[in-house]
Amino acid sequence: MGEGKKLGQAAAFFGCAVVGIAVGFAAAAAAAGHNRKAHVRAAVGGRIVACVDRKTRVVSLSRGGGCPAGSLRISWRRRGGAGPAGPAGPPGAEGPLGPTGPTGAPGPAGVQGATGVAGPPGPVGPTGPTGPTGPTGPVGPTGITGTTGPTGPTGPTGPAGGVGGSGVGGTGPTGPTGPTGEPGPGGQPEEGPLKEGQVEQGRWEVAVSGQVGGGRNAETAIDFLVPLQKGTEGIEIGAEKALYLKSGETKEDCPGSASAPAAKPGYLCIYAETEEAPAGITVVRKVEKASGGGGASPTGAVVDLELQGKPVSGSLRFRGSWAVEG
Repeated sequence: MGEGKKLGQAAAFFGCAVVGIAVGFAAAAAAAGHNRKAHVRAAVGGRIVACVDRKTRVVSLSRGGGCPAGSLRISWRRRGGAGPAGPAGPPGAEGPLGPTGPTGAPGPAGVQGATGVAGPPGPVGPTGPTGPTGPTGPVGPTGITGTTGPTGPTGPTGPAGGVGGSGVGGTGPTGPTGPTGEPGPGGQPEEGPLKEGQVEQGRWEVAVSGQVGGGRNAETAIDFLVPLQKGTEGIEIGAEKALYLKSGETKEDCPGSASAPAAKPGYLCIYAETEEAPAGITVVRKVEKASGGGGASPTGAVVDLELQGKPVSGSLRFRGSWAVEG
């Protein structure tokens, strides 16, 4: 009979005797009073031997490893082989926190990290207290001397001289009246508008000391005591007829000189007698109205000297005379 068929019959036989084996084994153990020796006798070569009655299916432990007639001998190992690993049990509850362990020794210093980016500028701090007053600075250079004021009015006429003694001889006949002569040098016309043919004269001066140059201007005013007027309307002199003559210079429309100024009708002639300026200073000479622009107004004009060149310390002096004819 093949091995597979024998195993099938044993399985059919023992399938009905499983309960009997268990009960019989339990009864045998109870009868032995759980005596360890009974277990030892039933064990042969490390296996437990039992006898199963073929009719009653009663199982009893074998004594010495044999079984009576009419019974089936069975055996099994006292300790079975390790079964397959069971499924993992659920994780247990978290245990309590253990005590703090001792402080470990310090580890080696790490490498220095890269320099971080610069942070944004902080807010402006509060204004600090006012510092102490500094020492007084040095005295600055003397300022430019102001322009010379206008020529004052002519003084009153002096007292008349005494009457001369009588001449010898009789008085001759009265001669005819001669023509009216021109005003003498330095004389001024009577008050009122300057009449045609009348000449008004005066003097002027510009003096500067200290810093000279740098594009600064030095000037002085020329005032007409008798205004230029025709009827009730004032007369202005244009820039082309307001002329400045350097020392020793002559022009057709200004036939005089610094010592004897003269001008043709409708002209204002400015005569320079002295012109002194520091070296390196260029003087631009101009005759202007007080309100601006070249020429003269009905009441006067301005002699304007523009001092060009690098500023230097020194003094400047220009002076002379002038004449205007109505």
